[in-house]
Formats: sequence, C-alpha cells, structure tokens
Amino acid sequence: MEPAWGGVACRHDDKERAFESLKNADVPMRRVLLLCIERELECWLMADKRALKAVIGRYKRPHPVGRLPDFSRPDEEIGRPKTELIRLFQQELGHGRKYVDRDHAILLAQSVPDWSKLRRSNSFNRFATKAACVRLV
Repeated sequence: MEPAWGGVACRHDDKERAFESLKNADVPMRRVLLLCIERELECWLMADKRALKAVIGRYKRPHPVGRLPDFSRPDEEIGRPKTELIRLFQQELGHGRKYVDRDHAILLAQSVPDWSKLRRSNSFNRFATKAACVRLV
C-alpha cells in the first residue's frame, strides 16, 4: 500500500512493528489504539490558515503575514504538505527560519481555534470519527 504522501507502506506491517515496540516497552496493550492517518498531519493543519497566520506571525512581527492560500479541500489540493509548509515559511520568513515539523506542527495544532476548518479534510473527519468512537479503559 502506498501512503497518500508517497513511499511504500503496509498497514499490517506497520501495526505489527508498533505492537512489538509497545510490548518491548511494557505498555499495557488494553490501553492502546492504533489509528492510521491517511494524510500527513500537516495537511490537516494547513486546512486552517488562521493557525498558519498565527504561527508565522510570531516570527514576522511587526510585519504582517502575506496572503496565504485557503485550502477548501486540503486532501485533494495539497500534494506534499510538508514541502508546501516549507515553501510557505520561506515565502513569508525568508531563509532565516525554516519549517521544522517537530517544532512547528505542535505550534500549528495549538493555534487551531476550532475544528470547523479541519473538517474540510476527509481524512481528518475519518480520524475524528474513529477516535470519538473509542474509549480506552
């Protein structure tokens, strides 16, 4: 199976590796739920340009953030979300500050004011529906 963002992956193999790693770490398996994310997290985060403006604006003050794209169908419109975020950061901030997923993804997620724009993403809706149906004991 090929993930939407490219490469080759097998959900079964990924699941087996994840369970093996959790088992080796003595994680109680009754407290574990694995949900496959069909699109990169950044695809969801780019669905809400309010969050993009907030995070980029932190680094750009006192200058205003330029015109950012408004992705009404992010799953279809954004082919390579991390590459697109790198481009947007460079466009707005120059080469002085690059998008770094481990730093900026959490800032973007924290800056999303509500889920209304994220619901534009079918893969986010799938994830939210499955996550809402699960109760870990």
